[in-house]
Amino acid sequence: MCKIKPLLFVIGIFSLVLIGCKNNSNNANNENDADNKASSKVESKDDGYIEIQLEDGKNIVLNSPNQKGKLFAPSSLTVNMDKDGVVVMLKLNKYKRPLENQVYDDPLDAQITLTSISHSGPLGKEAYRSFNENENGEEGKVKINLISHSEDHAEGTFEGTLYSQNKKEAIIKGKFKTKKEK
Repeated sequence: MCKIKPLLFVIGIFSLVLIGCKNNSNNANNENDADNKASSKVESKDDGYIEIQLEDGKNIVLNSPNQKGKLFAPSSLTVNMDKDGVVVMLKLNKYKRPLENQVYDDPLDAQITLTSISHSGPLGKEAYRSFNENENGEEGKVKINLISHSEDHAEGTFEGTLYSQNKKEAIIKGKFKTKKEK
């Protein structure tokens, strides 16, 4: 009986090790399956910035914002950047051809939204969008320059003139660089 207890103990530990290896193997397979899907979640805190100039003369500079989004290779991209209560959302839709190293300025393909998490933030109650119009009925302008894009990363620059529902103007520019979460 004294010899059986240590043997059972060793067998129990060995079984736990095997179960752990099996779970790790399944996790690796799940990660590989996720790698092979067309949609990848991306996140980064490096190599990004946002510069905002508001109509009232206020300038906002956000260095190293949090960046999250999804890559739908080869035809779509969303990037959300936030810092200090300010959120910038970039969206590219180009279903006719793969996203390549090019500039997107068609409002049907590229959109930028600028908003605050709370009304007490630097933008107040205003939310600015590239598809809103100014007092003269002119739609905002957007330009997204996609430097590189794959299922694992996206990098580019953006700039635009955005308007709020109240016809207020915000000029924005910045850089994003996202990479797949590990």
